[in-house]
Amino acid sequence: YETGSTYCNIERCLIQGWNTTSTSTDLSAVYATGSTLNGSVIQMNKISDGSYGVYLTGSSSGMQILQNTFINQYYYGIYASSQTTLTISKNIISSNTAYTSYYGMYLSSSGANLVVTKNKVSIVNGYAGIYVYSCSASSGTRGLIANNMVSLAGSGSGYGIYNYYSTYQNYYYNSVNVTRTYSSSSAFMCGSTSSNNIQLQNNVFANFGGGYAIYTDYSSINVSDYNDLYATGSYLGYWYGSNCATITNWRSYSGMDVHSLSILPGFTSTTDLHICNASLNGACLPLSGVLDDFDGQTRDLLSPDMGADEFGSALIVNLGS
Repeated sequence: YETGSTYCNIERCLIQGWNTTSTSTDLSAVYATGSTLNGSVIQMNKISDGSYGVYLTGSSSGMQILQNTFINQYYYGIYASSQTTLTISKNIISSNTAYTSYYGMYLSSSGANLVVTKNKVSIVNGYAGIYVYSCSASSGTRGLIANNMVSLAGSGSGYGIYNYYSTYQNYYYNSVNVTRTYSSSSAFMCGSTSSNNIQLQNNVFANFGGGYAIYTDYSSINVSDYNDLYATGSYLGYWYGSNCATITNWRSYSGMDVHSLSILPGFTSTTDLHICNASLNGACLPLSGVLDDFDGQTRDLLSPDMGADEFGSALIVNLGS
């Protein structure tokens, strides 16, 4: 893609990039740069290897990245910058990269009407599953990051979902599982004094690697409730200078998550984040704009389930993860 390539679609292709250890954008499997790439769609492709799976930058509106499978990129699965009304939905991103600064998604300066939904991100090594950086919006153009399943393994510093320098973003019904063995890792991270008007509702944030379920450097989160916050380490959360060992401590410091839980989510596996714990069934309040789940199953209109999976009462009783 180059400047002015509007309404150009890449569909149902097998795209084989270089098997590389380079971080250069020159080795991206799909490279799109320049202004006015408006309305173009990248969908239903299998995109393998490359330094980046999709590298997208330039002032454009209405770009969509849909139902693609990204396999074994070295540096980034999806990188998108300077976009308006960007939609990233129903993609599968996995990588066996050895690069410890790998990102499943890196979204920059693309906050207005951002939609990131129903994606599965599985990383055996790397830094962040979904990284939302400097994505500013307004009360009328709030972003929506919802119904995503994110798993992060390996060792060292890492984050399932990271909101940084971003404003007016809604994080709803996400399931995050961190097994990365590092005490400062976090399932959800919110950083920077410039982050504000962040809403966290109906999520499952779990950390089995000894780190935090939730961590915020500043009082950037204005709404957080009906979440399951679970961690096996010494601390459940970190709120603006204070470690919180329990959800009671977290509520005391943050003044939030009055209706939230702190229980074992019972994921099907470390990467399959469908739920099998009945305690999360019907534990939320409905949210407008999110009417179904990761699989397209309709959300309960009165008492939906926490996390990306609306599982109802059909449970596999296995609380091993």
